[in-house]
Amino acid sequence: MIDVPLYFLGKRDYVNGLTIFEEMIETFIDAIGSSLNELKSIRSFKIASFVRHDCGLEIWKEGSSSSRNVKNAVARMNVATKDANYILLLFEYEDHQVTERYRDYDRSRYIQAESDKSGESFRVTLENVHDVFTLMRGIVEADFRYCNEQASKANIPGYASWAYLTDFYCPREENYVDLGEIQFVHKSTIRSSGKIFMMSEIYNNTFQKDQCAEICFFFNEPK
Repeated sequence: MIDVPLYFLGKRDYVNGLTIFEEMIETFIDAIGSSLNELKSIRSFKIASFVRHDCGLEIWKEGSSSSRNVKNAVARMNVATKDANYILLLFEYEDHQVTERYRDYDRSRYIQAESDKSGESFRVTLENVHDVFTLMRGIVEADFRYCNEQASKANIPGYASWAYLTDFYCPREENYVDLGEIQFVHKSTIRSSGKIFMMSEIYNNTFQKDQCAEICFFFNEPK
């Protein structure tokens, strides 16, 4: 396995989902000797549990098999490059807690404008976006705000946590200059295993032309 540099942001006692997303991709890109521009799509990204320990990443091409129990992975990502499809699994080192802590950053800097979020859909225009990382920061922030507003209306306490992403197509390098509006449409809300999951579909004419992506946040069920 390849060691993955993880860290806490701000006052969190767990590794932020975006940090996991970014560091898994960075480690993967370095391992195969490629670049962000070679990423074609994030076919799926799922966080199975809160991460508080240092982690290692296992990478293999689709069609191969892992020597480890996949169910023990704290996060999984299926990615497509221009040449092949890969499966990335993140495993915690139980005896090594995360010790690094960095100053938190303001994700609102990626939101230029947004429509009313009280209905079943809303639109956002992003700014300061130049790669898949900054794009995802803006998308996560936009849907995070939407889910928290919907939760407040439904008297659901707490704040949303990122659960998964599917079918996300990475824009070409030249398209980051003008991505246009991104539309979020509420798909469903499901209660399961003590959690409330809110799923949204993502539409955009630049990078999601053929099909929508899906993003999900969850809240802990009130006790």
